[in-house]
Amino acid sequence: MPLPSARSKRVQVLLPLVLACAVFLTLAILLIPLPGIQNDEVIFANPLYQPSVPFLSIGSHRHYVQVMIISYLGALKTLLYLPLLRLFHPSVWVLRLPPVFLCIGAIALTWLYTRRVAGLAAAAIAAVLLAADPAFLLTGTLDWGPVALQHFLLMAGWVSLLRWFDSGREMWLAVAFFAWGLGLWDKALFIWPLSGLVIAALCVYPRQVLARVRARAAGIALAALFMGAFPLIAYNVTHRGATVDQNSHFVLDETALKVNALRETLDGVILFDMLVPNTASAAPFTPSSAWQRGSLWLTHKAGDRHRTGFEWWLLAAIVPGLLIVSRRERRQMLFLLVAMAVAFLQMLITKGAGASAHHEILLWPFPAILFAIPFGALAGGRFRALRWGSLAIVGGLFAQELLTVNQYVAGFLANGFSPTWSDAIYPLARTVQARPGTRFEIVDWGYLNSLVFLTAGKVNVDNLSECLVKSASPADSDCGFAALARVPGIQWIQYTPVNEAFPQVDEHLERIAGAGGYREVIDQVVTDSHARPIFQVFHFEKQIY
Repeated sequence: MPLPSARSKRVQVLLPLVLACAVFLTLAILLIPLPGIQNDEVIFANPLYQPSVPFLSIGSHRHYVQVMIISYLGALKTLLYLPLLRLFHPSVWVLRLPPVFLCIGAIALTWLYTRRVAGLAAAAIAAVLLAADPAFLLTGTLDWGPVALQHFLLMAGWVSLLRWFDSGREMWLAVAFFAWGLGLWDKALFIWPLSGLVIAALCVYPRQVLARVRARAAGIALAALFMGAFPLIAYNVTHRGATVDQNSHFVLDETALKVNALRETLDGVILFDMLVPNTASAAPFTPSSAWQRGSLWLTHKAGDRHRTGFEWWLLAAIVPGLLIVSRRERRQMLFLLVAMAVAFLQMLITKGAGASAHHEILLWPFPAILFAIPFGALAGGRFRALRWGSLAIVGGLFAQELLTVNQYVAGFLANGFSPTWSDAIYPLARTVQARPGTRFEIVDWGYLNSLVFLTAGKVNVDNLSECLVKSASPADSDCGFAALARVPGIQWIQYTPVNEAFPQVDEHLERIAGAGGYREVIDQVVTDSHARPIFQVFHFEKQIY
């Protein structure tokens, strides 16, 4: 029997990675056109279409470079999209394909890392389960967090650092810390998983780390980190540490909420309430393709809201896993546990953080790797009697992940989306574009950035929502309404009453208008693809007594 060639061996080795990437890409392509564009998903584009926020920039008032979107969110994603949005008109595909490929890159880097520390079987398990993980898929494809760059830069830095450990080539050390510097600039919360890696390395591999820490290596690492994070550092120098000052507030009374959020993220169900509306569709959905019919049929047969069960399988894998794996793999599991614990502890004590999927998912891909190491040891042949049982568990977990993803998709198809993700944003954008020269006033949160993005900034729009939310009554401030009421032709955009992001914001505006003798007149109601009214466009008329 002829021996397999080197080429066929490489194909066999890469096959699980190719399968994982294909699964993720296929699921992402199905998801991309379904939800509307969420407000935070396109916040990165504001410097391109509304470049007038000098307090988040460095330089003089005449010559400045936008480096930050908000105090903890950098403009790295803005720079990456700059050439794309110069070549292509803004669309949901231009918006969502880049994060998808960044997540595929993170899957490939996870595969490389896991293969190095635990073998091919563990790498295959980690990559395949990560690719079908509902939370990783949805937060990465929609990327309102944003998290796709965070995953990619974290793993790119870690794999590069391990290459430096293996080869001694200082180029890899510089690449690692430059990637991590970029990660800090992209989103300051990158410090959570990064500090987890650093502290875990010091705790689990102290001798190896200290043996490598020399003056030259430390200098290269610090210089590369400084270069990557330079925009964030410069911003904080010129703005007196605004990132730390505005975001370092600590609490100890949100633990239960955040632990539950982690559990639901592990089980893949945390995004149901955020994405899928609580109310039924106003019009029955008729599937238009075979895959849509298949999705609804599968949900009908399999039941509602499947949890993946990954939380319990991860717990079941850790304790016995530490006993059955090799000493080298055991240290890797301890390393991952410490890294996750350090990162999650920072979420626990930070006020307003750690209770949402886009924070919890920053722990990924650590859970997938932690699960894969002991199951890879079982499936890889070291324990032959347990091989097929372990493979059956992995296969069942993968199938359960796909069922949970399908549950999301079926919910989207049958009931549409919650207001901030509604596909009504597309006809609303067309409505705005059809009225060139008209001035629009935004009343509530959740659609300003989306309108600016979809119209490529070619919309005359002003945002009154912050004033309306902060002013408790017309006596506090009329939010400039008296001056606006004298400008002819102004149109106002608001959610329909049941869909308000900030409760009673429209009622507040009506009180302000009523105090000035004006009343709302609805010009148009914009519905989603399920005939559910989401937005209303209106103007004010002077009341005649």
